[in-house]
Amino acid sequence: MTSQPTPMAAVSVAALDRVQQLLRSSFVRYLAQTSRLAAAEDQTLTTLHDIADDQQDMADRLAEQLRGLDGMPGAGAYPMAFTDSHDLALGYLLQRAVKRQREDAAALRAEAERPGLTRTAKMLLEEAHGMTLGHLQVLESEIQSSSAAAASRARQ
Repeated sequence: MTSQPTPMAAVSVAALDRVQQLLRSSFVRYLAQTSRLAAAEDQTLTTLHDIADDQQDMADRLAEQLRGLDGMPGAGAYPMAFTDSHDLALGYLLQRAVKRQREDAAALRAEAERPGLTRTAKMLLEEAHGMTLGHLQVLESEIQSSSAAAASRARQ
């Protein structure tokens, strides 16, 4: 006879899986893995890679907690809409990344506020939300820096 998961465990498994899949298939991770951007050397690209690494690490932690609750982490897949970004300018892609990051932050906040989570799941989801907000600030700063650098070059 197998024991049924508690309602809190079931809610936590579902929320943890949704968030770890969201992080694994984020727009920033997609950009960091595309060949055109992955080969370039630029501070903005370094930032994208750092954010992607943070997202992977957090997704791994969430998946570990998920398995601890007898859940099975889903793989997560990039949306087909991301494939139209291959030939776009980095500045535009950064603005798109900020928009996606805002959407992801809202989704993560909703998951972290979901009733019925275990304490550990809630803490991890809140941490993922905080990380995403921090990444959003970094991306917004990158846009400002890129704009300032472009304006400086235009004046020269």
